[in-house]
Amino acid sequence: MARFAFVVGLIAFASVTLSPVAAPAEQGTSLDRCISAIAGDVSRYLDKASKCLRNCEDGRRTGAVPESVRCRRPSNHAPTQACLLRAVEQISGSKSVALRRCDDDEVALFYGGTGTCPGSNDNVAGILQCLARKSEKALQKLSRTIYQPERPPVCGDGAISGSEQCDPNAFPNGCSFSDFCHPQFCFCISPGCGNGFIEAGEDCDYGAFPNGCSFGDFCDFGCICEGPGSASRAFLSSSSDLLE
Repeated sequence: MARFAFVVGLIAFASVTLSPVAAPAEQGTSLDRCISAIAGDVSRYLDKASKCLRNCEDGRRTGAVPESVRCRRPSNHAPTQACLLRAVEQISGSKSVALRRCDDDEVALFYGGTGTCPGSNDNVAGILQCLARKSEKALQKLSRTIYQPERPPVCGDGAISGSEQCDPNAFPNGCSFSDFCHPQFCFCISPGCGNGFIEAGEDCDYGAFPNGCSFGDFCDFGCICEGPGSASRAFLSSSSDLLE
């Protein structure tokens, strides 16, 4: 399914990128051949470069390629980098059909005045280099979506992500020196009574839910459980009869 979506996305990208305006009917077959050649160059590049990325990512998953390898260009994996450079030759290098088939007037006629590649719409080399960059960005964006999809942040997974302010298992954890990271909600809190977290030495915390006291008792502003049956209430009572 992922690879199917990958191919569909690339086809959609190519169709949008290569059809900014309709070719005038009176221009004849020369312009048609030029536009077909540009579309063919982009299609061959996308096909070859996607295979380079897929082979690299598959190798990482199976352990044949180290996890530290960057599969996108510039890759630190020599075979992958060489593969990607060969793919670029299809669109703006020695294997480009459009470089041989098109002339600047044809490119300017079809792309001139459009927003496809501002500043590069009037010559063959410029439009091909621009389309190569656009194709590569689209390919990399799709490959990240497929091979490294974003995952929802998980508090305590050791990574600060999404809306998390900190993570208790990350180093550094994202909090300032005097604060610490809440272990369930991943936001920074200062130590002390009322911070919503029951710490050592506290019966309870009036900012926490549940606050730590038994049913019928309440947590006072000193983070001590108070109520008819609480131990701290009996301890603080001045009466000699603790049941009074």
